[in-house]
Amino acid sequence: MIGIVSSVHDTAGTNIHDRILELVDFERTDTFEGHPVHRGEGITLVRTERELLHADHLDEHFTVDSWIFASKHKAISGTPSLTTHSPGNWTSEVRYGGSPEELSVAEPRLIKAALQALKARRDATGIKYEVTLEVTHHGPTAMDSPVVFVEIGSGPEQWSDPLAVDVIARAILDTVAFKPPDSWVPCVGFGGGHYPPRFTDIMLSTHYAVGHIMPKYVTDTVDITRMVRTARERNGPTELAIIDWKGLTSSVRGAVLEAIDGLGLGFIKAREAARSANEPGHLPKY
Repeated sequence: MIGIVSSVHDTAGTNIHDRILELVDFERTDTFEGHPVHRGEGITLVRTERELLHADHLDEHFTVDSWIFASKHKAISGTPSLTTHSPGNWTSEVRYGGSPEELSVAEPRLIKAALQALKARRDATGIKYEVTLEVTHHGPTAMDSPVVFVEIGSGPEQWSDPLAVDVIARAILDTVAFKPPDSWVPCVGFGGGHYPPRFTDIMLSTHYAVGHIMPKYVTDTVDITRMVRTARERNGPTELAIIDWKGLTSSVRGAVLEAIDGLGLGFIKAREAARSANEPGHLPKY
C-alpha cells in the first residue's frame, strides 16, 4: 500500500491530487483533517492541512508501506523540471522542516522507479522539462515509513501546467503499480551538487538504486561519521556506497571512505557505476 499525499497549501500538489482522482477509480472512505480520503488498488490518497515539509504526523493516522509526497519544487532558476528525492537534514541547521541531523527513511527502489517513470512520461509527451534527482534535503524526517518526494518545478507557471501535471500524476501511478526487480541494488550516494547529474544518470541507466545522497555543499559543517552511519541506517537494506569522486574534496572523501569502511560498506566510484551494463526503464501502465 502506497500513500500519496498533497498539501492544501501547495498548488502543484493540489493539481496532481485532482488529476490522480480523474485517472483512478477510487472509493471515498473517510475523512482526514476535513478532506476526503480515497482508496484504490494499492493506493491511499490523502490531503493534509499541513505544509508537506512538516507532515511527520501522517504515520499516526495511516498504515502504508511508503509515502509519495506530491509537491511543488521551487527554484530561483525557474527551470521547468520534474524531480524526485528523499527528505532529510544533514546538518544541525534546520530551515525547511524536520529535525537537526535527521534523515527520513528512504526507499531507493521507489525513488529509482519514480525517476524512470518521470523520464518515460516526459519523453512520451515531448514536454520540455528536465528530469532530475535532487539530493537529500528538508523535512519531514521523523516518519517511520519511507518517504519519496515527486515534484513539479520550478515556479507557478509549471505548477499549473496541465501537461506537466498529467505527466507527474501518471508517473506517480506508474511508480505505485511497478514492482522493482530483484536486480536493483540499493545504495547511498556521496558528493556532487544539489542536482546530481552523475547519480541521475546512474539511476536511469543502471541497476543501482540510490536513496540518500550527501552533497558536497553540506560537508563543511556535517558530522561525517555520524551522518554516514545515519544514511546507511535510514536507507533500508544497503551494502554499497557510490561516491562522486571529484564531487568531494580529498579530505572529505577520506573521511567518508573511513566511515563507510567502519560500517562494512563496499563502495564504487560514480564514474565506474555509470559504466555498468544498461538496464532499460520500465513501461508505463497509466
